[in-house]
Amino acid sequence: MNPPTKPMLCPHCGNVTPHDQVLECSTPAVKFGQQGVPRLDEFNRGMDFRLLQCQTCRDVSLYSKPEGIDIDWDEAELLHPSQYDLHPCVPEPICKNYREARRVQKTSPNAFAVLLRRALEAVCDDRAVPPGPLARRLKHLSDRGEIPGKLAEISTALRELGNAGAHHTTQRVTVALTWTMDQFFRTLLEYVYVAPHRLAEFQKSLKQYDESEQSAPANPPSPSAQAGGSR
Repeated sequence: MNPPTKPMLCPHCGNVTPHDQVLECSTPAVKFGQQGVPRLDEFNRGMDFRLLQCQTCRDVSLYSKPEGIDIDWDEAELLHPSQYDLHPCVPEPICKNYREARRVQKTSPNAFAVLLRRALEAVCDDRAVPPGPLARRLKHLSDRGEIPGKLAEISTALRELGNAGAHHTTQRVTVALTWTMDQFFRTLLEYVYVAPHRLAEFQKSLKQYDESEQSAPANPPSPSAQAGGSR
């Protein structure tokens, strides 16, 4: 058995605690260029994988990093659980509230609901929605067409559950309910931030490909064709 890691954040229970190393392995990884051809350069590295088990909750997390890169495992990419963090294009204030919410999701569902509500407010701030009650701000986003009608209903449900988590009411926020809340919130961010970002990246790659095709020199005639033409 390998010695425990240094204390690191567990994405399951939210505690900063040592982890036991269950498994470590490496595998080759092939990356492709813009034209679908495998890249044969120093960046085409294999991948290292490590499976860690939290000493507090005993749940496991899977991490990966490029082979030969000198970084700590607590800075590596988290593969499982796969939905712990948000896409890099999502603004940091939203991510900060979301990370705090995920850390207490299992231990305090009410706090999770409140922090997810704060994350909704951060979305409104980022989209330059005028201050006011959250219900009115979300309707403003819907009226502007930044979120469609069904997502507006989802955001309203998240807001109401956030209110229930913050006040003493008969509405009870359970752990099972937070799973659906989490999916709804990520769906909202996918529409507002992630899908437009991916579309912009795709259009950029297409433009770069077209430019490289236009600038590529025409294939010169083969020596045999040249010789045939001189006869």
